[in-house]
Amino acid sequence: MDAPPYHIQQGETKNQGVVDKITNLLQQYMPDYQHSERVMNLPRVVEVMRVGQNVCHGSLYRTPEREGIAYFSAVPSTMFPPVGITIRQEDFDRFGKKSHVSIKRILSDRIFRGGISTGRSYGKVLDELLSEFDQTARLERRSGDDIYRGLINMLILGRVDYVLGSPMESGYVRHSLGNKWHVVNLMVDEHSTYDFGYVACSKTEWGKQVMGDINRLLLQLRPLDIYKAFFTQWLDELSQSSFEKAYQQQFLTRGLSVKP
Repeated sequence: MDAPPYHIQQGETKNQGVVDKITNLLQQYMPDYQHSERVMNLPRVVEVMRVGQNVCHGSLYRTPEREGIAYFSAVPSTMFPPVGITIRQEDFDRFGKKSHVSIKRILSDRIFRGGISTGRSYGKVLDELLSEFDQTARLERRSGDDIYRGLINMLILGRVDYVLGSPMESGYVRHSLGNKWHVVNLMVDEHSTYDFGYVACSKTEWGKQVMGDINRLLLQLRPLDIYKAFFTQWLDELSQSSFEKAYQQQFLTRGLSVKP
């Protein structure tokens, strides 16, 4: 899909997103399979899994709905800084002049218009809050292939006041557009823990077999410096320090009971 910096479908960094690189690395270590890539938005990914097509995705959040239609890797394939809100830099004072905000307060204050992506999971805590405020918050839902970029366009054009996204996503905006768009990412008080994504394959006999190979490879590949660099290339120096600590203490320790 088109969701920089996880999947990048355009520009000079095309196919260099975090999940793009992880997918390509797994493919290199799975020469017995014939690999074919397809570009589709997130709702379409879920639908093809639901109907039983033999497909895998490099990184999805676990949700009860998705666990009913897909096998998930026993070890996470990705680790991301907590989702926060991305705002226009000139609105920093308007949001409280702090590096963090209460998303519950923002959702309950109808002066703010937010932008979210249809079909995307933002993690258990934020998904529950979005559901709680579904009927009262001023939220614009956007469907399409360009999950984050489209929302950022809405932000810059003033159609929304904030969008949900991670520091890595806002880092991609700074990296790809320089000083053209001045945006900042604020942490969310209610959601300060790192999120993990897992490889997901259709819940078929084929998917079950593939997942066994993927679990073995993830245990082998995740400790490599090249794997960690897939993430850190999109983080600023301040974020990298905390990220690398969490990478060692949280990411690499998950799933160690899985047999290679």
